[in-house]
Order: sequence, then C-alpha cells, then structure tokens
Amino acid sequence: MPFPVAYETNEDMTWLKNQFGRICVKFNGLSEHTFQIYCDFRQLHWFQRFLEDQETKRSSKNQHSSALFTLGTGRIAWQEGEGNGEPWNVHHVILRYSYIDTGRNKFSEGREMRINRQNYHPD
Repeated sequence: MPFPVAYETNEDMTWLKNQFGRICVKFNGLSEHTFQIYCDFRQLHWFQRFLEDQETKRSSKNQHSSALFTLGTGRIAWQEGEGNGEPWNVHHVILRYSYIDTGRNKFSEGREMRINRQNYHPD
C-alpha cells in the first residue's frame, strides 16, 4: 500500500459539487482525479461547511483569509480491502481531516471518510 499523503493547509484541497449535487474534493498534485465524499449524515455538515468556506473565498476574490475557515488539514490514505481485482475496486481511499470547532474554539480531529474517484467533466 502507498504511504498516506498529507495536505497541511486547506488551500491544498478544492471543494466542489458534481453534476449530481454530491460534494467532491480535488487535491493539489492529483488534479486529474476528483473524489466524491461518502459520509454519514452526522459528518455531512462539515463537508458542506468546507465547500461554503471555499465558495466564500472565491466569490470575494480572495479577500477572506483561509486561516479562519473550518477545515484545518487533510490526509488521504489507502484502506486495505479484501479480494482480487484492480486496486480502485478492492481498496478504498480515505480522507482523514481536522477542523476548527468555532463553537468550542478548538482544533478537532475528524473521522476517516471514504472517498471514491470519479471521472468529472464540468462541461
């Protein structure tokens, strides 16, 4: 299994919605791949917030500092699966993230969320 890849700032990840309205993420260095977020309802609000924060920065033409945004850091890694076949079909890519909990004014670790690679064409 490959080593995990750490993204130490929220600027290293680009959040978007695909043509089906699902939240997706792209990573610097892996821009040819778009990953869909698969999470529990309890975590969905965090990903919606990451997307809203980035849309706020884009619409304000970078007048807002991303240091104040909810997402802290991210790390992608392989989660080993069972069976034979292509790695994308057997193993899973997971995203481990940290966020700033503004209600408690502290930095918190998120959970590991499964993300799936997709072919995304914004046309």
